[in-house]
This record gives sequence, structure tokens and C-alpha cells, in this order.
Amino acid sequence: MDIYSKIPSEVKNGRRNDPIGSLIARINIMKLSSSIPTLLVASACLLAQPNIRDVRNAAGNLNPGLPGYGIAPGSLISIAGSTSSDAQSASFPLTTSLNGVSVKISAGGQDVDALMVSITSSRILALVPSQTPKGTGTVKVTDANGTSSAPIIIVDRNFGIFTQKSTSTSAGAAFAVNLSDGGNTSNTLTTPAMPGQQIVILGSGAGPTTQDETNAVSDESLSGDFALYIGGQLATITSTGRSGLGVDALGLTAGLAGVDSIVAMVPAGVAGCRVSVVAVTSGKLASNFATISVSPDGSTCSDPGFISADDINNLPASGTYNVGVISMTRFTISFTQPPLGTIDINSDSAVTSYQQVDVNDFRSTLGGSYTSMGSCVVYFTTADGSGLDNAVVPKLLDAGSAITLKGPKATVVMNRTGAGEYAPASATGSNSPLFPPQGTPFVDPGAFDANNGGGGADVKGFTANLTNPTPLTWTNQAKITDVTRTDGVTVTWTGGASDGAVIISGASSGAGKVSAGFACTAPASAGTFIVPPAVTLSLPASTANNGGILILFTTASSKFTAQGLDQGLFTSSSGSAKNLNYR
Repeated sequence: MDIYSKIPSEVKNGRRNDPIGSLIARINIMKLSSSIPTLLVASACLLAQPNIRDVRNAAGNLNPGLPGYGIAPGSLISIAGSTSSDAQSASFPLTTSLNGVSVKISAGGQDVDALMVSITSSRILALVPSQTPKGTGTVKVTDANGTSSAPIIIVDRNFGIFTQKSTSTSAGAAFAVNLSDGGNTSNTLTTPAMPGQQIVILGSGAGPTTQDETNAVSDESLSGDFALYIGGQLATITSTGRSGLGVDALGLTAGLAGVDSIVAMVPAGVAGCRVSVVAVTSGKLASNFATISVSPDGSTCSDPGFISADDINNLPASGTYNVGVISMTRFTISFTQPPLGTIDINSDSAVTSYQQVDVNDFRSTLGGSYTSMGSCVVYFTTADGSGLDNAVVPKLLDAGSAITLKGPKATVVMNRTGAGEYAPASATGSNSPLFPPQGTPFVDPGAFDANNGGGGADVKGFTANLTNPTPLTWTNQAKITDVTRTDGVTVTWTGGASDGAVIISGASSGAGKVSAGFACTAPASAGTFIVPPAVTLSLPASTANNGGILILFTTASSKFTAQGLDQGLFTSSSGSAKNLNYR
């Protein structure tokens, strides 16, 4: 392939966070955990045995139990947990032991020793040798004090995408490189790819190789049944295989086996700062979702209604970035409960947060609160909060003792409950006497203002204004019963602002307490959107009756300013949701 010798410097030291938080998490209907998990730390007791939580593709980071889970021979794996060993990184040639720690993979009736790459306080990084047989098995980690094990599934091929840091409710920005005759550049907000241009998506899981994996490998094309979707469109793949590259930000040295790439052409008509990317193997195993930046002419990207090129160009070069968000929602949730029939519950809610993040985290993700038009992303979590290993916890800011939200018919107050934390406001009503009204509905169409009085220690006094639009109508809601994951799902609507956006989202709870959700963005003027199978295949089959949800809503937003904030955003969402099953 020989497309370049190393990742451009702009890709190095990438970091990610989600300061705004997902709109889907704010809905909180499925009670998916939006908390950022605390990483496991090394045991303080030197006599403790190693402690393994799970084993994942080090690029895709998909939870065991999700439909897309499976580790290919030749992949890098991330073993979450701890050992009694000090942190250490291997050098070539790789060996089967590092600082007294070894990893053995048992699958297909054989035992294979993994090649050790690195050990930290929270994870072990190792290479699954290409000769590892397929099958369901175990991974055993041994150190000076004992052995611990976790399950693994070995499959032929299964690509995962390396991303910058992300959270359990949003997709990370991909480590990607734009290819051109004039030189190769990392894909960033200010250096996006163009339609018709080749882009390199870095990941792991392209399949086995015959090269010597103990030493540095060269770029190599590998055969495999891969498909790559960019912005929801099928991209033309030009090559897949070993990249021979390194990813400094992830501690992956150049030539490390298991660092793979898919090179593909960016489809026509795709544009935005958070364009989705997903790889599908053999038509059924969907990778994690990531995002890239695309613009028509290669200049700074933009997403009308969300963020402009000027917003991006005016970001500071370094330091911290303070973000404040006020968000209100109104949803009608419909579910069938035999023998009572269909019950509609109306839910109004408002939340607010004020956070400080590294500006590079914000630059690489734009807060992670939306996707570009035509794109979808999938996020995932588990009941124990182990959705991700590489999240960043933002610093919470004090914006005063309370935030007051006043609308056309009611006023609500979100009181501070702790250092930088504010209690949400809510009200509910229904068409059933079994669910009596609670509180006064307050998210009506019309003019709203929010204020924090005199402000707090970090964020001074402000007033924010927003006009909440009339909700759209979900025209085929009644016709959608269960969702067949292999088929995707089509939604149609009328209404919504002609220049506004519509969000289509959903979630499903599966076996093993694993859940996944998705969010897609479409122009309101389109009136219809097809959620593709690559998205619904990423969700686990619903294990409980009506254990999933499908949501359609429109959004509006406005900016506000305050001393102590670099960005203030006031948003509203309104729409409908229904419980169903993902089969």
C-alpha cells in the first residue's frame, strides 16, 4: 500500500471528551447509564491476584455481549483490569511475557501465547497471534501472584476503529488521514477530507498475516469481506490490511502488528464536522461508530444549525474550554400494556450543566452532542458502567445556587445540589388514570428565558433566550411495531422548522445487562429517514417485552454569553417515543 510512512503530527496526542453530553442521555427514558466509568487501578496489595474485567478489540472497544463483538487473529486486544506489575511498554522483538505478566488465549481446542505490548494501571495491551484458531474461549492473565481469566470469542475478521477519547453516549473522532498528491494530513476540523478524496481509517482486526509479528511489520493488503459507510453512504474501498503505522497518542509504535487500515473514497454529497464512519465485516459484524470531518473544498468544516467554521477557527490553541448548557425536552411516550392497551405519557424535563474541558478534547469532538446531517452513531454501555475505558471526566463549574427557567405557561427552578451539580426539573401527565399527573407541564411552544441570578464562583450572571418551536408529527409511528435489526427502520414525519434538524434515536437492552443506543440526524425538510441496518445491527436484541425504544424529535438552539464561559448553549427538544422490541 505504501501510502505514507507515519501519521501526521496533527493526529498525535489526540484527546476526547463530551462536555455537552448527548441529547439522548438527557431523555433518560431507557435509564441508560450516562456516568463516565472509573477506571480500575492497580491493587495496593502486592499479593493480590490479577483482576480482569473484560477483553475487547483495542480499537473498537465494543463490550462483550454486543452483536458486533468478536476478536480477529492478528488484532490488538485491550484487557481491562489490573495486575501486580508496574507499568511498562515492550519493544521489538515482542515476547510472551512483560515484567512478569503473560497472557494465554484458549480457543478452538488450542492454547496460544499472546504477544505483550504494554501494561498500565488499568489495562493490558496484547497482540492476538495470527495463528490463533476461531472459537469461543478464554483469556488468562498470569503474574507473580496468580491467574485470572475472562471470556473471548475469536472470529475470522472484525474491524474496529481507533478513536480519540469518548464517552458512553457518543462516538469518538476517528484517527484518520486524508490522502492527497500534495502530502497527507490528519483529518481534523480545520483539515477535513473532501468528497472524492481517499481517506485512511485506522483500526485493528483486518485479519491474520504471515509476517513475523514479534518484529515491526510493513504495510500489507489483506483480503476480507469489509464494507465501509461514511455519512450513511457506502464508500468505495481501495485497500484493507496492515498499515505499518504508529499512533503516538495511543502509545502504538510504528510497525506494530495489529494496527490496520481501511482506505476508501469519501462519497459525493457528504459534508460536516461529525460525519459518521462504521465498518461492517461479512455483512453482519458492525464495528464501533466514529466520526470524521468533511467539507466540499477542504477548508474548515461546518454544520449549519450546530457549529460554524468561524466557531471552530476561533477556538484557542491550547488551555481549557468552559461550556454551559441548558436543555429542555418534551416527549410523548407510547407503549402497549395488555390488557390496558396503548398508554401515552407526556414528559417535560429540563437539565443544566457547566463544565471545563481541555480545548483539544472539545476541538476533536465539538462536545459530542450531535451528528452531521445524514449520519448516525451508536453508543453503548453496561449496567456496571463499563461502557468505556478511555473517557475523560470534566471539571464541574459553579454557576450559582439555582437556574430559573421561565416559559409561556410555567416557571421551574433547577437548584444546585452539589459542587457544580444541578437537580433536573420534570413534570409528567398521561391518558391513563394509572399514571396521574405530576407537576405542571412547562415545555410549551413559545418564548423562554433562563437566568442564574447573580451567578456563582465560576460562571457569573447571565440571561439566555430561546423560542421553542411547534413539535413535528410522526406520521408512521403507529405502523412501526417491532424493528427487525437486519432491515433497519424507516421513519416519516411532517412539520418541524424548514431549516431545522430532526433526530431519530433509539435504544435496546439485551442479555447480560448490555445496552446500546443510536442517534441519527436528518433535515426536517426531508420528511423521511432510513435508519440503516449497520445501525440497528449494532443494537442487542431486546430481551424483555418492549425492551427497546424508538424516538423522533426536532431540536432548536440558541447561544448565550456569560463571564466564565467560552460557549453557552440553550437547547430544546420535542417529539414522540414508543416502546418496542429490536428483533
